[in-house]
Amino acid sequence: MKYISKGIVAEGSTEHILKIQRGGYEFQLTGDRARLWLCGRFGVADADGTNPRYVKELLHLKRVGLTEPVGEEPEGVYRALTQCVLVPAKAGKLRAPLNPLESQTLQWLREAGLRLTMAELVFLREHGIAPRTELLGEENRQALTEAIYTQDTIFDNVLEAQMERAACREEMVRAVLGLLKKKRIVLL
Repeated sequence: MKYISKGIVAEGSTEHILKIQRGGYEFQLTGDRARLWLCGRFGVADADGTNPRYVKELLHLKRVGLTEPVGEEPEGVYRALTQCVLVPAKAGKLRAPLNPLESQTLQWLREAGLRLTMAELVFLREHGIAPRTELLGEENRQALTEAIYTQDTIFDNVLEAQMERAACREEMVRAVLGLLKKKRIVLL
């Protein structure tokens, strides 16, 4: 059973009680729930799906919004990431180097002036739209929105479905997972 964790570790967490913040709530996790959440914190984790205890704990974490299941199909990770909010992490002292696509993706996430979704990032890559001054910042969020959303993509979930079939989907999934692994973003 594959999954990815969502939320931020809160101050005051200990090795016995893990405190996670998400959506204005703070959750306290212990035991298997804490271990499972930590395993999926920086990438896709695979819990022992044959162990009923783990399945039960993962279902609980899903119900409270702290994990997102990843399907076995090729687009499974993409679908899971479309259910997450991608947020740039606070700068740490030591940083792993980024490849060019990770760097561009992080720039979009930091400077776009709005929270970009996974589908929007895939759209920008698919159409060769690079971060430019006229598309970055709060003052240019309307221009960026108009660049992404057209008559064909404005309806609910249409962009997500279209980008699921995009040629660069897996490339963007790898870039986002790379940013997550390198602790440059968090998933909410």
